[in-house]
Amino acid sequence: MLEPRSTHALLPTPYALGSSTNAKNYTLARPTWITISGQALAHNLELLRARLPQQTLLAVVKANAYGHGLVPVAQQLESLGIAHFGVALLEEGIMLRASGIKGDILVMNGAYGNAHQHVRDYQLTPVVYRLDDLHAFAKVGLAKNTGVHLKVDTGMHRLGIPHQQLDEFLNHCNSLHTLRITGLMTHFATASSNQTTMQQQVQRFRQAHQCLHAHGHDPEWIHTANSDAALGGQTIYGNMVRLGLPLYGYEREKNSSLKPALNIKSRILGMHWLNPGDGVGYDHRFVATHKTHIATVAIGYADGIPHTLSNRGSVLIRGQHCPIIGAISMDLMGVDISTVSKASIGDEVTVLGREDQACISAQDIAAQDRGLVYDVLTRLSPRVPRFYEHFGQSSGC
Repeated sequence: MLEPRSTHALLPTPYALGSSTNAKNYTLARPTWITISGQALAHNLELLRARLPQQTLLAVVKANAYGHGLVPVAQQLESLGIAHFGVALLEEGIMLRASGIKGDILVMNGAYGNAHQHVRDYQLTPVVYRLDDLHAFAKVGLAKNTGVHLKVDTGMHRLGIPHQQLDEFLNHCNSLHTLRITGLMTHFATASSNQTTMQQQVQRFRQAHQCLHAHGHDPEWIHTANSDAALGGQTIYGNMVRLGLPLYGYEREKNSSLKPALNIKSRILGMHWLNPGDGVGYDHRFVATHKTHIATVAIGYADGIPHTLSNRGSVLIRGQHCPIIGAISMDLMGVDISTVSKASIGDEVTVLGREDQACISAQDIAAQDRGLVYDVLTRLSPRVPRFYEHFGQSSGC
């Protein structure tokens, strides 16, 4: 019996190092790909360190490093001196440890079910906010040198020890002599929208910190600030900040000097001329009113492109903005190329990124989608191969 031939050689690995030329010449499968720039990550990290010189930076790499690739991004950041990482899930923490990450890994959503032993075995640092978790970690013998971070709910009302109950919680904690509190944290609900509410949370957190001292604890890491709070010009309470989106090149101010690290590219698969009255795609949501030249591009909503960009968004072809027309399909989309001279099958299409002097950012897509930059980046499908440019370098700005 003939053994099936492996197709692994035809497809990029999840951690494919290479130049943009390698990515652009990737023609053995569907011509749609993502590139992530190690130089942009290094540039952003340098700027953020300069803006927050008194703070220890915790790099938030949850959700596949905001769509950029959990393992390669963490490895690159560790090579640039980052020693603290934040993930949401235990599985993410295990992946980082298995990939060789040496730094502290904070599991910010805590442990679920019976996973406490895995936290211990992989030397992860859990966030704790429930008494049953305290007892579970004590039962599995969580090492004293690993420690836990307590999360206090100061007003987000999501996860955390209610600040009014912290005293009672610490009494239970002190009865478990195998645990060490190495961190205290909270999360702001309105860091970018309501400074009054934020300052109320800060005051409650100060009281929580004093309560910890009163119970004999002196945690090494005190952190309240996410990206918006850290970069919003307010006084930061604590010695650590949790940075996510700015590492990848975005903050609330669109005209930031940060550099987006991720680009999405595809190619034209087909071209057609429409006559007046001709419709495009499902339900003919676009109908031509005049002779129109259109292209079909090899990307769709299954790749993470919002369906709400149908008849609303645009892409770049030969440096020109081309409107998306008709309903975006699962794997394909149509664009109007009437203004692009010499367009041809195989032309590169920039869905997100820069081409010549033109640019489409995740902020642009979020505005058209009436959504969030976070959503644009984290929804990108794993079926789109990632290519990592200038990774494994300690600099490159």
